[in-house]
Amino acid sequence: MKRDVQPKLRRWGVVLLLTWPAASLAAAPAPAARVHVVGAGEGQPALAVRLHDLLDEEVPGLIVDGSPSFRGDEPLRLDGDTGAPAAWLVLDGTHAHVRAAGAGRARFVFRELEVGQPLSEFDRERLGQSVKAALGTLAAGGPGLLSRADAAAASGVVAVVATPPSPPPPTAAPAAPAAPELRFRVGAFYEVQSSGGGLFHGPGLILTLSDSGRAHDPEVWLTGGYEVPGEFGNQLASLTISALWARAGLSIRLNDAVRLGLGGGVDRQTTRLVYIASPAVSSLSSTNDHLVPVGRLLVRAGPTRLAGVDISLTVFLDLSPTQQVDIYLSTADTPLVPTTLYQSTVVRPGFSLDLWWH
Repeated sequence: MKRDVQPKLRRWGVVLLLTWPAASLAAAPAPAARVHVVGAGEGQPALAVRLHDLLDEEVPGLIVDGSPSFRGDEPLRLDGDTGAPAAWLVLDGTHAHVRAAGAGRARFVFRELEVGQPLSEFDRERLGQSVKAALGTLAAGGPGLLSRADAAAASGVVAVVATPPSPPPPTAAPAAPAAPELRFRVGAFYEVQSSGGGLFHGPGLILTLSDSGRAHDPEVWLTGGYEVPGEFGNQLASLTISALWARAGLSIRLNDAVRLGLGGGVDRQTTRLVYIASPAVSSLSSTNDHLVPVGRLLVRAGPTRLAGVDISLTVFLDLSPTQQVDIYLSTADTPLVPTTLYQSTVVRPGFSLDLWWH
């Protein structure tokens, strides 16, 4: 009886030894996707946490690591292919570059975003959503998917001549929603403008909404301000001019540092005329409010980070109808003779220094 059992045990042991490696290989998990974060500095841990929050459910085994540098041809390099998709999130000042490559390095997604410096919670959310959308596009296809040749051209490098393996079939997971590309900013400025031989100046606020996902990063802007009272006069009368004003328009990005914009608005101008007491004048004082239509052409440099603050410089030209203020004197020979005390110019050049906090 014992002699019959021992041969059977030996046969089952051989079967187990032969089948155990194959079963282990079949149960091995698929290679995990990686996200390489470059240039985040001290913000790396918080950004890594946000990426895991957004991607762990869709990308099991996700690995997020930091990298000290990034080469433009890195997503195209076949020697870095681990059989799984990868993404590079490269932070360069207020610019963020998302580079995603599929397994086999045959499909790519490139995205560009603008972020604050340092990163806010809203910026980390936008970056995480953009990486999520890029990996989802690699898996399911859709607008924005680049071939190897297109990705090489966009990176400014020569594609490696090789026949990459066929990409894996799309997974059943639904495509991630497209990342938001809109950016809202708020700033304050102080403006100086020349008109009618005098300088007008005052503070104001600016709001912008831009879309970095479109060509030339179009931006809608809205500004408003207060023109502090300016004094004009002679030995006969004194004139004070102040204004509340608003402008709105559209700008486009010419390059990484300069925007060109066009818009219009209105000035609510208040003038107060005070005659110096004299028997020759017909009245002592008068105050008038009137609306003046204005067109604006502007060029903005920045914003750029300086001493921990985002700063830009805006140069502009305002165009508006001429405004004229006359005083009237009466003499024994000629009653009510008009004399021009102030006359604005049609073209009013100026500039502003802008400080941004969002």
